[in-house]
Amino acid sequence: CQELKKYKLAYSVFWEELNNTKNILPLNYYTIDAAACQLEFNIPATCPWSYRHSGTTANSIALNRTSLLGTGRFFPFDYIGADDNVFPSHCIATKSWTMNWTSPDVRLVFGKGHLHIGAINMSLSIRRNNLQETLCTVIPQYGTTNNWPNKQIAGDEFGYITGISNCDIAFTHLPLIQTGDILTVTAHYRTAPWFYGVMALFDIATTPAAAFLLPEKLTTT
Repeated sequence: CQELKKYKLAYSVFWEELNNTKNILPLNYYTIDAAACQLEFNIPATCPWSYRHSGTTANSIALNRTSLLGTGRFFPFDYIGADDNVFPSHCIATKSWTMNWTSPDVRLVFGKGHLHIGAINMSLSIRRNNLQETLCTVIPQYGTTNNWPNKQIAGDEFGYITGISNCDIAFTHLPLIQTGDILTVTAHYRTAPWFYGVMALFDIATTPAAAFLLPEKLTTT
């Protein structure tokens, strides 16, 4: 590991008093792991990468893949691939897991992803009667402010994930998941440089489909 870093987080919590409890529906929360319940996995480097600068610490030790301590370099914004904005197929690692939905029919109410630095995107798809459709794709947002060697701007740290899109819009029509449907979570990570101990978790919130009387038609491309 590298030098100790200190992080500070700020949260805003909102609540609303419910006066009418008759319309409250049960909510179930699921986490689908693209790594098949391994939780963490490694992304080896398969594409060219380089340093943004030569290091700042005198008598720095040789950089290797297990430690950055003493190099004067900081992960991730000191490393850059051959092209930060283009990811050829051989520079993308894919992690995917498929599951059979054996629970009763549900409607998707909310969805989000948990990804680490290096992630490109992650998708949730459904297959029913040999028809497949992508329900939602979440995309990480990376900080763009690079004022090294000064402190990074809070909330826009260069090279770090500062936010991830969710499925609010994609799930507006409350997609239906039926017993026997096949769900697949697929995550893509860049392979320049390397990334150890990353995750690809897709969280979904559901409510029983019996609570809704909505027409459902699965469309595919």
